[in-house]
Order: sequence, then structure tokens, then C-alpha cells
Amino acid sequence: PCDDEDGALNTLWLLILTGVFSMPLGKSRILTRLRASCLCGSITLDLHNIAWGQICVCHCQACRQHGGGANLPFAAVPRDVIWPCLKDQPTLKYFDSSPNARRYFCGTCASPIVQDYHSETHTLWMPLGVLDNETLQEIHHQLDPCKDSHIFYHEAPVTTASLSELPYCANFGLYKADPCQDKKWDEIPTLEDPVVYLDREGKELDKK
Repeated sequence: PCDDEDGALNTLWLLILTGVFSMPLGKSRILTRLRASCLCGSITLDLHNIAWGQICVCHCQACRQHGGGANLPFAAVPRDVIWPCLKDQPTLKYFDSSPNARRYFCGTCASPIVQDYHSETHTLWMPLGVLDNETLQEIHHQLDPCKDSHIFYHEAPVTTASLSELPYCANFGLYKADPCQDKKWDEIPTLEDPVVYLDREGKELDKK
């Protein structure tokens, strides 16, 4: 299941021959366009034909604290392409989270931008949350379970599995404004009426 199919190989050779792709064959996945930005828009990237290496969804405590979520998914991106576009961004700040890694973020809105492992001279790790939807859609179609994975899952909190079992909703779903107020639960209205439930692919479930 890890072997490239004939069609993928033909496409790869076409990219090599046309000069679009000159990376080693081991890096055969390409984003035709990589667009990224922090929450406030101070830091932006818009690049084309980016060969990327791997997706790692990290569950370690440091990444959870840095990203503020149950995990922090990263894409491995080429340092020699990404860093020249980032290094002079005026709001780019960093925090040395360990002797091995430096985490860069926007000093205005605090969005994580890249993680830099000092020993990895060719790679930076970019959180998927700063990528736009079209870039993520490309990544979605190129995911490979022989290359991409969850990591440090032994550090994942017990809520990781249980949270995935909660209902998936459109828009605000079951959200109630100010739900800690001193009222009975049923007396606090939801913003959505009716609530639209979705499956994990984002498709609306049968109303029946």
C-alpha cells in the first residue's frame, strides 16, 4: 500500500522534466499553492509548488499548551523556502521551549507559526491551523498512512477519545451564550434553532 501508483509516478516525472519539481524523489508530495497567515494577518505566506515532507499530529503536553488544543498537527515544510519569507516579518517572535526546539509565533495575535528543531537543517514544522482551506484540501488528498501519523499519543489526555464522540454541528451548534450563569440549563437558549448535526465528513445528517 506504500508504493506510488503509475499515475502518480507519471505526474512526478512530468514535474521533474518541466522543472517544476527538482527535489529528491523521496519528497514526492507537492502543494501547488501554500497560503498561510496568523490570526491578525501580520504574518502571511503565499508560495507555489512547495514540496512537503510529512504530517505529524502531536499530542505532547508542550504542543497542547502552545496551541491551546487537544493536539497540534504540523506539516513538515522546506526550511530553505519558508524561512527567507518569515525571518524579516516584524511581528515574528520566538520562545525556546526546550534545548532542542524553538517555537515561532506572532507577537501580536500569538498564532503559532513554525517550530524549529535545531538539528533539522532542511525542515521547519508549520501548524496546520495557519494554512488556508485550499492548502488544507490539497494536503487532505495527499495524506499517506505510511508517512503521516499521530505522535506522542501515549501523552494524550483521556479526553482526546471522548471529545471525538461528541456531536458534530454546523455553525454554533449546541453553544449557549454565557452557559455558567445561574439558570437552569433548559432556560438558556441555544443560538441555533434548530441545531444542524453533521457527520465527520461535514455532511448534514438525516433529520429523521
